[in-house]
Parts: sequence; C-alpha cells; structure tokens
Amino acid sequence: MFRESDRSLGVSLPISDVMLLTLYFFFYPLFAGLSFIFLGVLLNNEIHYLLFLDLILIFPFLFTGLLFYQSFKNLRDYALEVKYFHFIPSWYEMGLHLIRQVYYVIFVGFILTIILRVFNIIEILEPWDYLGLSIIISLGVQSYFLVKSIINKQELLSTAQEAVSSEIIDQVELNHPKSQMISEYRFADVQLPSLFLSAGVMSYGWKRNICLISRYFNWKLTDEELIAVILHEIGHIANNHIKKSYLIGGTEAFLRIMRIFCVFTGLILLMQEQTIFTLDPIFSLLFINLIFLVFLSSAFLSIFHYYRIFLAEIRADDYSAMAIGNTVLADTLRKLPSTIPSPVSYNQSSFLGFRVAILRQRAKKEK
Repeated sequence: MFRESDRSLGVSLPISDVMLLTLYFFFYPLFAGLSFIFLGVLLNNEIHYLLFLDLILIFPFLFTGLLFYQSFKNLRDYALEVKYFHFIPSWYEMGLHLIRQVYYVIFVGFILTIILRVFNIIEILEPWDYLGLSIIISLGVQSYFLVKSIINKQELLSTAQEAVSSEIIDQVELNHPKSQMISEYRFADVQLPSLFLSAGVMSYGWKRNICLISRYFNWKLTDEELIAVILHEIGHIANNHIKKSYLIGGTEAFLRIMRIFCVFTGLILLMQEQTIFTLDPIFSLLFINLIFLVFLSSAFLSIFHYYRIFLAEIRADDYSAMAIGNTVLADTLRKLPSTIPSPVSYNQSSFLGFRVAILRQRAKKEK
C-alpha cells in the first residue's frame, strides 16, 4: 500500500548538532591536550611529566578496558542465547586490534620521520613541545573527519522531502512518550549502512532529533511495520546512542594525540641515537609504561566500537519489541531485505538473522 505523505522541503542539519559534533570531536581532545601541555610547563621536569602522564592515562585505560569487557560479555551472552556462535567475541579479535596498533605505529612513524627530516626537527625539545606537535597533527586529521561528517549528514538530510504521515506520528506520540525526543520523521534516500537496513536517527540536537527512513519503506511496509521501525529508531535516542558515539569519537581523537606523541618521542630518541638502555632507567620505565597504557587503551576502544554497533542495534530492538511485541518486530525485520532494491550483503543478512533469532527466542519464552 502506498502511503500518501505531506510534501515539504528537505530538513537542514540543526546548528545544535554541528555544535555537539564540534564539541566532542574537536574541543574535547583539544582541551585535554592543552591541559597536558600547561601542566608540563608547570612541572618543567621530564621525569615528573612522564609520571604525571602515566598516572592520568590509568583512567582512560581502566575506562576503555571496562567498556571492552562489558561489550565483550554482553555480545557473548546474546550469541550464546540463540546459539549464533560466529557472533561470539574472541580474544583472537583482540589480538587483531593490537596488531592494527602496530601497523599504526609503522605508518605514523614513517610520516613523522618525513616531517622531522623536512623541517629538521631533531634538536632536543621538551616532551610537552612534542605533545603540541601531536595535537596539531591529530586535530588536523580530526577536522577532516568532522567536516566530512557534517557534509554527509547535510547531503542525506537534503533528500528528506517527504514527511511521515501525521496519522502514524500521532499514533506513535500518543502511545510512546519518548517519541517527543524526535521532532522530524522523514522518508529519504537512505543508503545501505553496514549493519542495519535503511533507517536511522541522523542528528542529535536539542529537541531537533531527526529520524530518516528509506522511502522504500513507505511503499512496502504496513502501518504497524513502519511503527516498529520508528520505535527502533526512538530506541537509539532513548538509549543515548548518538551522544555516546560522539563521546567515543572524541576519546579516539584524544588517544590519537597520545599515540602520535609516543611515536614522536620514540623517533626523536632514535634520531639522537639513544635507546631505552642508554636513557635514565626511570625515564625509560615511565615511557614504556606510557606506550603500554596508550596503545592498549586504543585497542580496547577500537574493539569496543566494533561490538557497540551490534549491541546498539540489539538494544534498540529491545525498546521497539517492548512497545510493539517481539513477534511483530521479528516479522518486520525479516521483511526488510525484500523492500530494498539493491543486494543485501552477507554481513547484513547474518546480523539481521541474529537479531531476529533473539526476538524469536524471547517470544517463545513469553509463551
């Protein structure tokens, strides 16, 4: 059944969303980095400064480690519940993420070696001077990601010409108070993401959350099925998934600063023909410990981000299923691939089957 929708202009990206993106992606890591430089100047002692960095970085190490452990355990529990064994996390994956950090060191080290040679930055500087260079390089990369994210969001929002019918929105808002957190429901030309099928909340603004749904859903889903999809997207807002993703992006930028700083410092020592064996033993121990904290935290955060994508979809399913029922949502998810005019990848179909299996299992337990 084709559902008539109100025709209107495409929506624009709220300024509040741009501000939040900039705050988390840029100013949060910038403030942390500048604070470290300021304290380094106050301490004015290399060993004391490295000790300070070691003590401070224990907190992100514990934080990212806890995130990794919780996501590892939760995804494992979901997979065992429905016997989807290929979704059970493994320590092998953790090893792969650590290997990625090694490749990161090699790549960044190569680039920084060129920078050091070109600008002849080989003289002895204080560690906080190298941290300043690391901030400039990291936030240069982060600025590219930030601008690209804003442009991609606005391009997608510009295709949102059709509003979801007022009858459906009234029904959702009447029965589900958390729907008030979303101000716009639009059909748009949503492309296939990696793990879910053509619907998403595309901005996190103050009272301007925007839910975009593939226009194909308007043509091929019943009202009840469309409501199930909308409730899933409301679940992302109710669980604060978008803001959490911004926080993770900013934390990754901060850890990138520290990784570049570690590589920078190591290269300078190498160019001065110094090794950990010829340096002050305390300095060497503190520097090795700093490398351990930074790169293991980065690996924890990287694999947590990978697991979080799965868990966010499952938890949004939980929210929708509580409102509309496990069976209804499971039937809707099974129908989604047939509504999309392009092929569905193996990863998409496999994860979709995983989600449907969880909902089916819960429906059986209810009976």
